[in-house]
Amino acid sequence: MELKIERAYQALVSRSNDPTATPRSIIADFSPDSQEPTEEAHLQSGQPHQSLDFTAARRRTRLDWDNVHVHWTLARWRTVLFSVESGFQLYHADCRVCVWRRVGERYAEAIVLRRVAHGGGSVMWAGICHGECTHLHFINANLNAQCYRDEILRAIVVPFVELHHVTFQQDHARPHIARICRNFLE
Repeated sequence: MELKIERAYQALVSRSNDPTATPRSIIADFSPDSQEPTEEAHLQSGQPHQSLDFTAARRRTRLDWDNVHVHWTLARWRTVLFSVESGFQLYHADCRVCVWRRVGERYAEAIVLRRVAHGGGSVMWAGICHGECTHLHFINANLNAQCYRDEILRAIVVPFVELHHVTFQQDHARPHIARICRNFLE
């Protein structure tokens, strides 16, 4: 039975990667009339998982960073201020919603989905370290490098680092690694 399930899975994956395949043709291949046990395999359709494709140079850089920090003690890690940035959307503007309708019912009130442009959400930033944190900062515009430097680094991070004598650690988001931010932090 496991062999049949594995064959069904492999067939489904190969059909999913076929650029000429349509959802209907894939479903037809695995209909109850077909011999493949898709129901027993608990297969369902969905979006593929996305992950970063690191180059060899990027992997090397990450490994070098890991090797430098692998022997840090807990006391040393407690003196690091980590940057935390989160976006919250009121409406999922980037998700697809499926509705069933008859021809000519596209604008029927019952199936019109009201939304706010770009999800109607907010972005918030904070810095956290052991026993301390910065205040929560609401970002009112797009977070570009200049906004990040002026509203976050200059106004929040530098005073916090000077007061608490901590090391600032951030991710490699584009605004964070822009030239004006790197120059400001040097």
